Amino acid sequence: MRRVLGIACKAAIWILVGMVVGVVFAASARADQERHLHCLTQAVYWEARGQPFQSQVAVAQVVLNRAADGRFPSNPCGVVFQRRDGRCQFSWVCTHRGRRPSDPALWQMARFAVESALDDYADLTDGALFFHDTSVRGWRHLQPTTRIGDLIFYREP
Repeated sequence: MRRVLGIACKAAIWILVGMVVGVVFAASARADQERHLHCLTQAVYWEARGQPFQSQVAVAQVVLNRAADGRFPSNPCGVVFQRRDGRCQFSWVCTHRGRRPSDPALWQMARFAVESALDDYADLTDGALFFHDTSVRGWRHLQPTTRIGDLIFYREP
């Protein structure tokens, strides 16, 4: 009987340990998910604030398309803060990184665009991995996929 109780106590302890570890991992996963949502929202805010909602969704989709492509980091924060040859992939990372968003309404709109991009919103960019504002000269080595607002989206041919 004592042996059975000992085994039951050990089992109960392992169950409690498992529950605690599960809660810690779940909290860690939630924090990690929130960090990636924040990175995506920063990218949308700084790259497309003031653009139509679809442009903002499309910017989020470019980041997600890159994260799904093996040539780029595998998560949104890695994509957003990636540097190649010492150059930022997103201009705001080098110019506005330490700045806080100044317009809470535009920040909320950017967050909603990110959430929409994550909620299986149809890929408005047709798989684009790159984009730029219309004030920038086009990239001849890339294939344009669409223009939304003042942003032109590209993929490799």
